[in-house]
Amino acid sequence: MKKLIRLTESDLHRIIKRTLNEALSTIQLQFINGYFYPTDAISSETLENELGLGRIPENRLDVISPTVC
Repeated sequence: MKKLIRLTESDLHRIIKRTLNEALSTIQLQFINGYFYPTDAISSETLENELGLGRIPENRLDVISPTVC
């Protein structure tokens, strides 16, 4: 049995905004010949906009990975 859920416009806006923020903050990478490259357009754009990079050398993965305090 299907259940109808009614959302207000602000509820829908909040859900979409949260989903987009999560998608845009995740950078998908693949490792090729000593470099990590973005695997899709959103990852490529995020990497370029946030770090000014098109690829990440293997020894510099720390620029995007979490740090331990």
